Amino acid sequence: MQKLIFLLILGSLLSTPMARAEEKKEVKEVAPDFSWKGLFYDKERDKYFSNDKSIFSIRPISKTEYLDRIEVSIDGGEFSNYKGVLKFEKEGPHQVRFRAVDPVLNWSPVQTFRIFVDKTSPKSQVVWKGPTFYEGDKLFINAQTSLNMVAQDNLSGVAEIFWVSNGKTIRYQEKNNFLSLGAQTIQIYSIDNVGNKEEPHSLSFIVDGTGPTSTMTIQGTHFKNQEDSYITTDSKITLSSKDDLSGTERIEFQLDEGPITTYTRPIVISGTKTQLRFRAVDKVGNKENWKSVPLTQDVTAPRIRITQKGESFTIGGKIYARPGLLFSLNVTDQGSGIKEKMISMDGGKNYKKLAEDSIQFDKAGEHHFHLKAVDHMGNTEESNPYTIVIDNTAPVVAHKSTELIHNKGDYYLSSVPNRIFFEADDDGVGTDRIEISYNNKDFENFNSPIDVSKWKNSERDIYYRAVDRLGNTSETEKIRIKVITRGPKVELFVESEKLPNVPLSKIKEEYEKK
Repeated sequence: MQKLIFLLILGSLLSTPMARAEEKKEVKEVAPDFSWKGLFYDKERDKYFSNDKSIFSIRPISKTEYLDRIEVSIDGGEFSNYKGVLKFEKEGPHQVRFRAVDPVLNWSPVQTFRIFVDKTSPKSQVVWKGPTFYEGDKLFINAQTSLNMVAQDNLSGVAEIFWVSNGKTIRYQEKNNFLSLGAQTIQIYSIDNVGNKEEPHSLSFIVDGTGPTSTMTIQGTHFKNQEDSYITTDSKITLSSKDDLSGTERIEFQLDEGPITTYTRPIVISGTKTQLRFRAVDKVGNKENWKSVPLTQDVTAPRIRITQKGESFTIGGKIYARPGLLFSLNVTDQGSGIKEKMISMDGGKNYKKLAEDSIQFDKAGEHHFHLKAVDHMGNTEESNPYTIVIDNTAPVVAHKSTELIHNKGDYYLSSVPNRIFFEADDDGVGTDRIEISYNNKDFENFNSPIDVSKWKNSERDIYYRAVDRLGNTSETEKIRIKVITRGPKVELFVESEKLPNVPLSKIKEEYEKK
């Protein structure tokens, strides 16, 4: 008896299951197309789900010449002749039973399919994970607060959730953060496994990713310069804050290493030196970076900080580096402030005003510099002297061999045994390594002489170069070696026009054959 198959007709399938699985991994904008979701099989519940737009047909899957008719039973009814496609528009479970018979009354086994028609769209909602704050009907969220979407569908189950922002449709994947600040409105909807689409619903909120701004004011006798503040025992510190979105929740402060305390009234400072740290926090948890104000008497000299930026090596008290070596010069004073910053470029003999906060060395050769700083109280600080050698010259590398090799212009001839090696010399920071390659692409460190007797090919190109400790690299050079393992062959020929141009040994072989 011919086999029958129960087919779902959905026009054309726009994507394979594998393609859809890959799509779920994307986070970019998508253009949802749910035409493929007409039928869904739930393996755990062993159920078929369909929407009310799917149509079904019963067709033979082998030869039709012996098919007499197909009979079908719908939802437990009597068997009747199958007349065409089937469509189920009523939501709920449906049963399809069918069988086929040939002209001599051979019946196929009865096949049964149970299909649940799902016409109900899923329902989605959002769950915020992170700080939020309501002010009337306005919702404020932190920029790091994530939007988690959940949806429920009691029939075929939820397939996907989407959200639309600024006209772009995005497939939901676990959570979403909104880094763009300000007011936003998005639409959210979900799709079930048979393509029922929820009506989009709007969600409005304000993303607040900016912390408050706090300021400090000193009441009473005080003196302030650009670096520090000086106070007396009757001085008091007041703190205030401003936040343009969700508003300030609190101001925190800390004195030296003491506890972090919420500010409620003016702060009284005691002691000769105190470090005041303060910050404000808004109502969705954005924290201002700590601000730090030293409150002290001037009892110390200025401080000089010199930070080197760039690779270098120190040899014999000298700093060796390539052109572009940069020193950041940071001069600070915790007391009355810097009055003068001076630099000497000749070993401390002549000083001039330091105009910039950095000094860069590009010219090859040896250089010197020395810093001096004086505060308004006359306290003086001097840096250590620096000697810099700018080295932009690559090492000189040459090829050597344990046995004599003969220069033939573009190549060298070598006998065996023989070993090829390389030597490099650098007048600056010193050679770090020699690199070799046989294809001018893949270079490796040269560690031991090259034994030409182990070559499979008698002719090879060797590319070589040297690198110093600062990375100065010589131009790549090439040596071509031809290995000669036997002497040249010569023969005796007869110089006669009547004889063939062959050696005498060949003529002898021909005579011996006769």
